[in-house]
Amino acid sequence: MSYIDQTLSANELVFYRCRPHWIIFFKPFFSLLAGLLIFYWDLHLIGIILLVMALIGWISAVIVYFTSEFGITSRRVVIKLGFIRRYSFENLLTRIEGIEVNQSILGRLLNYGSLCIRGVGGSGELFPAVPDPLLFRQKVQEQLNL
Repeated sequence: MSYIDQTLSANELVFYRCRPHWIIFFKPFFSLLAGLLIFYWDLHLIGIILLVMALIGWISAVIVYFTSEFGITSRRVVIKLGFIRRYSFENLLTRIEGIEVNQSILGRLLNYGSLCIRGVGGSGELFPAVPDPLLFRQKVQEQLNL
């Protein structure tokens, strides 16, 4: 059962949910390719080191992907990151002042970006690699307008 489902209160419904964007696998994938190429060019020690680093990066990305959640319920925005070291962010919809979306050129092309959620009287919380961040912001605004 997901963290968002575990923390639902009575009569609270989940309206939107997603995981991090697949771009988190980008660096481990290219490290793997670089390691294979270097290993192919008979630089075995450097190739092995890069392959081990790629494997560690791949495992890390898989853990991040499957242990992170972004969700919007009928009452709150809920974001949970991490497995062993958990970070969770929950803010009532009525206490959100704004959601800032940051997208690089690559982010615009691949439809991902960072969200900065600002609560009343607090600093902004930054969440990277959110898929379709404009849709996330739109869903929050839809819930606020109900």
